[in-house]
Amino acid sequence: MLLDHQVFWLSALGIMNVAVVGAGAAAAAQVIDEQVRRLVVRACVVAGIVAISTVGIYSLISGGHAPLGMENRMVQQLSSQLARSLPSLGGRHPVVRLGDGLLSVGAGVVLQLKRAGGPLAVAPEMVWLFGNSLAQTGNEDVLITISRTNQHLQLAARPRNITVAEYGGVFIDAVSLHDEPQFRP
Repeated sequence: MLLDHQVFWLSALGIMNVAVVGAGAAAAAQVIDEQVRRLVVRACVVAGIVAISTVGIYSLISGGHAPLGMENRMVQQLSSQLARSLPSLGGRHPVVRLGDGLLSVGAGVVLQLKRAGGPLAVAPEMVWLFGNSLAQTGNEDVLITISRTNQHLQLAARPRNITVAEYGGVFIDAVSLHDEPQFRP
């Protein structure tokens, strides 16, 4: 992952390289005379400095953060709602299952939960993604399912299902594994 300041310097090198290559190609082909070539090189350097400075100043003004994409906002919102709701569920050791097509959003939510600390497990079909450290131990007491609308409607019909989060057509449903052990993954 590149940080903002790394992109800034890579952009500077890229623009300078374009100026050097362009001037070199023109000189090699002897298409333009020496004065015009120097003028083109200087103009490219000035344009590069202006472009890089503009990007740098914009980055400073905006706090150095790019706007969040839809998936990132979704992960942020769902994680926040789930973190607020999880204690009221009485669950101390959740196990997470993902619905179809939600690998990136679901993985983001799992990673946010893991970052917050506390016990956490993933359903068996997800251990390949997160590793054995998040495999179930048998102590899980609440099933968290991240799904889209169609699957959510099915989950909402389960006995004692609670919808704990929703954002952008993605839902997080929970059910106690003490009260409803038949839902254990």
